Amino acid sequence: MIKPRILILLFVSIVTVPISGCGARTGSQTVAAHTGTPASNSNLQLITLSDTEQAPAADTVNFGRVGSGEIVLKPLRLLNEGAGPVVIVDVDKTCGCVDLDYPRRPLKSGEAADVEMEFDSRGLKGWVYKTLIIKISSAQDASLIQKQVVVTAEVE
Repeated sequence: MIKPRILILLFVSIVTVPISGCGARTGSQTVAAHTGTPASNSNLQLITLSDTEQAPAADTVNFGRVGSGEIVLKPLRLLNEGAGPVVIVDVDKTCGCVDLDYPRRPLKSGEAADVEMEFDSRGLKGWVYKTLIIKISSAQDASLIQKQVVVTAEVE
């Protein structure tokens, strides 16, 4: 039997238009202006994101079932798995309903930082699929590294 999570991810990957809108809220809140081109795929795992309650790293954060109008906080852990320090310079969002509180200081190689993701379900209903692009600057690579994180929830 196929697990419900796999079915959800398969459905979401097929649908190109978000099922749920954000109303009047807007997208990105820029922390620092930084330009560059995406680095090669070999560098995309400099930063891993994991649920502090479940050890495996993931590119999807599932808030599960959320009541309409709720603001939910989810603790996460960022880990620098690169050979040198990295800095998160920006987080782009497809929606103002998702935010990531992250450290503004460099993370040394092997260092972890506890972060918090916020999901605001006001004005949303049904399955929600949003993305965050975490932009990372590394001392080893002059280009900007981008890590995409998928955020899902079922708003009741």
